[in-house]
Amino acid sequence: MSVSPDVRIVTDIPEVSRELIETLAGLDLPTFGHILEEGFARGIHNIVGGEKLTVGRVITVKLVATDSRMVHYLTKLVRPGDFVVIDNGHNTTHAALGGGVSFSLSAFGAVGAAVSGTVTDVVELRQSGMAVYATGLAPLTTRFSAGPIQGAINVPVSVGGVTVRPGMIAMADENGVLFAEPAVLEALVDRVRGMMAWEPPVMAKVRAGISLAEQILPPEDLAELDALASAGKA
Repeated sequence: MSVSPDVRIVTDIPEVSRELIETLAGLDLPTFGHILEEGFARGIHNIVGGEKLTVGRVITVKLVATDSRMVHYLTKLVRPGDFVVIDNGHNTTHAALGGGVSFSLSAFGAVGAAVSGTVTDVVELRQSGMAVYATGLAPLTTRFSAGPIQGAINVPVSVGGVTVRPGMIAMADENGVLFAEPAVLEALVDRVRGMMAWEPPVMAKVRAGISLAEQILPPEDLAELDALASAGKA
């Protein structure tokens, strides 16, 4: 048998509203960070892309040991707008994404990828046009193993300390990656828009000489802090 009996491949993944994707793409990722505590991948950094916000439906692949064959099979299942999430376990030495796979994923419409470990072929990754996130770079790669194919596609995985499920939404830019359920993000759209609209006039006042502290701290807190500052003068 060339495929391990415990391999799982799930293809019935929830669709995500194109309207919601386009709405989120016009928002600011760090503003969500003022509201949410969970869903932000830790230790996963922008490798290429990221200059603009990338938003996509999550599909996942879980690797076992150094066997890369499930990532290669995923290139047949990816759909336009997908954001690929690769769980490479605790393996941070063998890169799980490189030039050939990234080119194929991008050719079939993937917009981004996040890996729990390293990636390689940084020039080709850049040329793929995808936004790619990982713990770092490495020339050592996963490979076709001699034994049966292992792993799973579109099952819950763990990346950057976040449990990521297929059908979630990934939002990623140079600051990092957020994974969240569509309903969670949709419920925050108006609040995020309001916070984004609040900032420009505040910054205009800063340029006019009014500090941020004077604009956002409650008067009683500001007065107490001012008193402490005055008492601390030499």
